[in-house]
Order: sequence, then structure tokens, then C-alpha cells
Amino acid sequence: MSCHRFEVAGDVQELQYAMKMFRCGFKTIGGIRVEDIITDHTNEAGVSSGCGAVEYRLEGGSAVTMKQAGSGSALEICISAADGGSITADMEKRICADIENIVNIDYRAGYCCE
Repeated sequence: MSCHRFEVAGDVQELQYAMKMFRCGFKTIGGIRVEDIITDHTNEAGVSSGCGAVEYRLEGGSAVTMKQAGSGSALEICISAADGGSITADMEKRICADIENIVNIDYRAGYCCE
């Protein structure tokens, strides 16, 4: 498993917008088809924060999990391979590029799902 940290421009509210986008779902991430999305809208203390974890289960059994890193506006991304599989450096690079593009969207422009 590999983890990456992305700083979200702005504050925790901007992170909440980013997490909302991830919860709305994407059909592919890093060019890999998303088979399922699992969301958890609570933090470790069991309190809903709007920044709960989102896991994308990818074709082939790999997964990408996104969650708030600490109490600030950073996003932690963990990419895990399917049992017996591996994530290539190219796959990881494409997944991170897609996530970075999503994180840098200007949410005030109305791109979020509602």
C-alpha cells in the first residue's frame, strides 16, 4: 500500500467540497474502471464531519481510499493492490494525477454534484 498527501487550497470547507466530489463518484480513476464506492461520513470519534473516508474499489480488485489527513485541509490518499496483485508506478502516477486534478477544481464554480 502506498499513501500520498495532497494539500487542498483553502480551508477545511474546501476539503469538504473535494470529499463531496469523491462521494458523488467517478466511473474511472487513473484510467481504471471504478466497480464500487464505499463511503463513511464519520471520523474516528464517530462524529459526522463531511470529510469521512471514501474508498473506490477498482477493476481488478485494487482500491483507492481518500480521507482527511489530521484536522487540517490536507487529503490523504492510500492506494492498495488486489490480493496477489500490484500497482505499477504508472498506475499510481495516473491515479494521483486524477485526484490532484479533482482536488484543484474550483468548487465555487458549481461543478459539485447535488
